[in-house]
Amino acid sequence: MASTSFFGVSSSSTPSMAAASKSYDVFLSFRGEDTRYTFTNYLYQALVKRGIRTFRDDEQLRRGEAIAPELLKAIEDSRSSVIIFSENYAHSRWCLDELVKIMDCRKDEGHTVFSILYHVDPSHVRNQTGRFGEAFTGYEESWKDKVGKVENSLKRSRQSFWMASTTTRRRYESNYIQKMPNRIFRQLNCKRLDVGTNLVGIDSCINKVNLLLHMGSNDNRISGIYGIGGIGKTTIAKVIYNELSLEFECMSFPENIGTISNTKGLPHLKNQLLDDILYGDQGTSMMNKRVFIVLDDVDHLQQLECLLGNGGWLGEGSRVIITTRNKHLLTVQGVDDMYEVPELNFWEANKLFSLILDGCNFYAEIGLKNLNDMCLLTIPYNMIRMHDLIRKMAWEIIREDYPRKPNKWSRLWDPRDIDSALTIYKGIHRVETLSLDLSKLKRVRFNPNVLEKMTRLRLLNVHSGVSPFSYYGRIANEDYDDIIGNASKMKLGLDFEFPSFELRYLRWDGYPLEFLPSNFDGENLIELHLKCSNIK
Repeated sequence: MASTSFFGVSSSSTPSMAAASKSYDVFLSFRGEDTRYTFTNYLYQALVKRGIRTFRDDEQLRRGEAIAPELLKAIEDSRSSVIIFSENYAHSRWCLDELVKIMDCRKDEGHTVFSILYHVDPSHVRNQTGRFGEAFTGYEESWKDKVGKVENSLKRSRQSFWMASTTTRRRYESNYIQKMPNRIFRQLNCKRLDVGTNLVGIDSCINKVNLLLHMGSNDNRISGIYGIGGIGKTTIAKVIYNELSLEFECMSFPENIGTISNTKGLPHLKNQLLDDILYGDQGTSMMNKRVFIVLDDVDHLQQLECLLGNGGWLGEGSRVIITTRNKHLLTVQGVDDMYEVPELNFWEANKLFSLILDGCNFYAEIGLKNLNDMCLLTIPYNMIRMHDLIRKMAWEIIREDYPRKPNKWSRLWDPRDIDSALTIYKGIHRVETLSLDLSKLKRVRFNPNVLEKMTRLRLLNVHSGVSPFSYYGRIANEDYDDIIGNASKMKLGLDFEFPSFELRYLRWDGYPLEFLPSNFDGENLIELHLKCSNIK
């Protein structure tokens, strides 16, 4: 009896490329006339619904004898392939070209292969017999150069565990389709959200939030995560979102709600939420869906009213996490539980600071320990304090080769030296760090566009003498006035640019423009402060 059977996974021992470097999680290889509008269509919908990035070819691509280059490129850009062997699969040279390409990628790149037998006898595929094998008789004369490759690919494609099936009834097919996405999701370890590496001090926070979610309960729960900006609320939510990805039917994570609601409006965010949950079919009811939603960086009650309401539409067992800086919003919303993300303790802060310096190739962990052991720096209250002698020695080392030519120094920190160096600007490309206190200059003589020549710049700190630690609280009115007044000393044109590829730290109090330079590249940026700026 013909059947629908599911092969287990088959993959090479070669490590697969990082998921982030691939455009798709799955490439679907199928015979259009057999399954395009039936089994393949239902499987495609189920994969997309599960959050698996899936490539299914456009019917218009299949014209002529030679396989479209777009399909070969799509296979290369996919982490895995699902091959649906149907009765007429081998009668399509395009399908067989795809098969050869898929198995080559499996061998060379660790491409994972999932194989499905759809209404075809396993022995016919295994031995190229029956209707499936008839195609090879015609190919032997007209396609001699590829028959061997195809037969070899077929042998390799069956090197996996077979799951037996006994019927072709649609309700049994639907059972397979329901199971396949989860199996593929687990095998590929699909994680929709990038949380980076070297996370510091986050494990205990994740454990505490997980406890608040009460995953063993079937009731609906809404939990809040709050804390100061940059403390890690969104990262915690992303990690939990990834960990629980297999537990829910539908998931959504609209990020930066406060910002996006101001730029694109709440209807845009609501449509995103509905699309994630209903997969574009807004005629479907949400009432019976078990969903996991993270509403990130909420800053106004109206946003919760629009996106969540009272939560009565959530299906049984659903979970919602709200991240915000405003605890009051969570109280008004009436969340079931809330968690305040604490500041890093001494050792966590020290480790995080070491990672930031390691990013600049300073090997901070060993260096900080040695200096601390020799009492040349101290770390009270999570702040590094350097001995005056060390600071002066560092200044002298920097000045040593060019005592009276600050334009040739690698570090600039004195406002008068900066004004002089940037006015001369010859040799200014050597500068790696620039820290300018505008409050110590009556006026700025240099043209700010000279910053464009600092191609090695790793730290740019333009400030008004106000401690950056005040950022964690409310800036006093007098400090705000000082910042804006001092920032106005630098006149920036709309064409203002500065090199940013090597930049690790950027602080610019009162930055006057509404946008960062057009050439801004923050790929290596670790810390960013733009308080009292005009950035939109």
